[in-house]
Amino acid sequence: MQLPSVSIISLLFAFATIVDAATKVATYCNPDKTLCASFAAADKTSVSVFIQTTSVGWVGLGFGSSMSTAAGFVVAGQSGYLSTRDAIHRHAEPPVSSVQTAKALKKSVIQTLFGKVPAVKGRVIKAYYKLPANWFNRKGATSLLYAAGKTVPDSKGQISFHDDMYASFSFDIYKKAK
Repeated sequence: MQLPSVSIISLLFAFATIVDAATKVATYCNPDKTLCASFAAADKTSVSVFIQTTSVGWVGLGFGSSMSTAAGFVVAGQSGYLSTRDAIHRHAEPPVSSVQTAKALKKSVIQTLFGKVPAVKGRVIKAYYKLPANWFNRKGATSLLYAAGKTVPDSKGQISFHDDMYASFSFDIYKKAK
């Protein structure tokens, strides 16, 4: 007996919801808890990223131990602005990439996983996006850095220089997941 296509779609949606609910989340918060980044690796192809910060303009997450060695950046703004940025190998604004790797998460995924993410008090920016899993080290820590600025990205995607909220850290999203 063949199931009608509506039943198959319903079953797939129910399965996706169960998988999302079982997904473990790893969270890094800076020492003063003004920024938290949570990572949920539901499968081998992508990692959901949730960033909350008290910054009022933009927040960036980089992959590497410094701006000059980072493989790339993702910048998010208060208004929902999201862009993948190329590596720059110098201390300057990372240019917008021609390939936008960061993808906004569906509202259903955000709602399912949001209960597992600690809230930052006074948060202004909340960014939720999906990145390819190969941006993260599967065996051991990934070198990451963050920065934030007070000015909202303009219509061309330009961002201001970061304020005093920046640091690098190493984090194993697979080992720390709960």
